[in-house]
Amino acid sequence: MSRPHPSHILYQNPSQTLTLIDIPHSIEQAQFISSALSSSSTTFTDKPCPRTRKLISCVPLATPYPSLEPKSQKAIKNLPVKDIDDLLLERYVELSLAELREAYGSQKWCLPRVIGEEEKAVEGTRVRKRKRVVGDERGREDQNLGDTAGIGVGECVQVHTSPPLPPAELDISDPTIFSNPNSLPLSISISKHDSSTTTATLPPHSTLLHGPLPQTLSLLPSPPPQFPLILLDPPWPNRSAHRHASYQTTPDIQSLLSSLPLQDLLSPNGYIAVWLTNKPAFRSLVLDPGGLFAQWGVRLVEEWIWVKVTENGEPVTEVGGRWRRPWEKVVVGRAVGEGCLLTGKDPRGEEVEGEVKKRVIAGVPDIHSRKPNLRYLFEQLLGEGMEGYSGMEIFARNLTAGWWGVGDEVLKFQMEECWADRDSDGNAGFDVDREL
Repeated sequence: MSRPHPSHILYQNPSQTLTLIDIPHSIEQAQFISSALSSSSTTFTDKPCPRTRKLISCVPLATPYPSLEPKSQKAIKNLPVKDIDDLLLERYVELSLAELREAYGSQKWCLPRVIGEEEKAVEGTRVRKRKRVVGDERGREDQNLGDTAGIGVGECVQVHTSPPLPPAELDISDPTIFSNPNSLPLSISISKHDSSTTTATLPPHSTLLHGPLPQTLSLLPSPPPQFPLILLDPPWPNRSAHRHASYQTTPDIQSLLSSLPLQDLLSPNGYIAVWLTNKPAFRSLVLDPGGLFAQWGVRLVEEWIWVKVTENGEPVTEVGGRWRRPWEKVVVGRAVGEGCLLTGKDPRGEEVEGEVKKRVIAGVPDIHSRKPNLRYLFEQLLGEGMEGYSGMEIFARNLTAGWWGVGDEVLKFQMEECWADRDSDGNAGFDVDREL
């Protein structure tokens, strides 16, 4: 008998090809070991927890973004022509969203959120600062945090983690490796380049390698650990903004990714997954013959489409749009067995069976650059007996319990200013005017 889905999975069809995920709550639940969320040491209750840390989020998108599609015939003529794969993907997404609407009904497509940033009032011209919970099924806006504040509808997950561990100190002015070997979260005081300090929380059994790549990987022990899953979210170059000033062109990021010794870190038959934007050049860099998947010794087996939707289930931009797509993708490759060629043939020259499987993951976008935590979905991919597995995330921006996180932004969303504490009375102990 399979265990129930964690509460950040709002819906999943029986074939596991269509999932509705709540993004902030997926990161919240990733702060605990997966088995702790379903073990006897975990209490599921409709009462407020004594201390529940909530990820500060943004107001869920209520309506799609204004269209940026070109209007003039000249502009339309200059756009690339869609190929058959584009058209098939659009149709697949449309059918998946229709299936989800039919199965999920009229409920909101996200859980209530804790909002801590300055907001402009919709009515009038005045600006007011407020804390509130938004997104519950009744559309209620409260001045305090009620029983379902971002945990789930009528559900609170209480993992017994008291007493808290004493804080530790960490200097991140140089590349650093640091682990929390305990079954409890660990608070750390961080010294930064400018001699200031801040506080972050490390999930149980997590390890961080903080610093630039690939130098940071030199801190790995010898022999290095091996992982059944390695996830990468590269800082792909972008015309409007650059996540990292050091990697501003495609050759720069290609050189960086090629330098990562992932084949030494991947378990036999393990998986490598890479987040992709919609620029064809990046897909080619990863999947073309001689590309990164070939260098790392993996073959494409699955393609996951994260479709960004409003709280009412509409795609944030037109599915058939040419200028801006409402999705990002995760391409998933599996290690090629010993003696098996990357051409898709076994040592006898026979074709290796296996069609690339597609899955749709729908989710209401969170704050900029924050993606859903996919630990549970990868656990399903890995199969029976992999509950509580240890993965590695490269270019991580938050930590996951039991995982290794690598990169110079690995603590970005672990900082205390990104979280709110909720006490037994449902009150939030955080600065509601803090800007994220």
